[in-house]
Amino acid sequence: MWNPFKRKPKKEWVGESGYCNCLLVTMGSMRIPRIELSTKESLLSLEELTATRPDTHEWIKAQGFQYDKLDPLTIIRLLAEPAGISPETGCRTGTITAFDCVGDDEDMVERVFSMELRFDGEEPVLIVIQHGIEDAEQAPPGDVQMAAPEE
Repeated sequence: MWNPFKRKPKKEWVGESGYCNCLLVTMGSMRIPRIELSTKESLLSLEELTATRPDTHEWIKAQGFQYDKLDPLTIIRLLAEPAGISPETGCRTGTITAFDCVGDDEDMVERVFSMELRFDGEEPVLIVIQHGIEDAEQAPPGDVQMAAPEE
């Protein structure tokens, strides 16, 4: 049934920084404990990751990301730098804390993400692990790992 009081999703986030924000929001809302980003691989499709959650999926679709025009290296750098990760200093691990508003006019939720920079030859790979999701640290490398929803 149509609800005239429900807000329609709108485009709020653009470019690589927008992708970073939406990736962390997607990880939080979909309870994805671990992802890997690499300059050798295509970027993760946020529409595919949110396909089972209609509200989040509609919001992501409204952002209109053109994945082929986004630079994976810039995305890795934008996520790694706030965590204090820098190949120049030799620091390859760090943590960031993000705050997410769950739904319209609701409380902020704190989400903590560990980051680890690795290299596949000369290609950077950033591993992002969301804290507070059981077994996140034990997830095998290479794939997006999804946690079961809380009951």
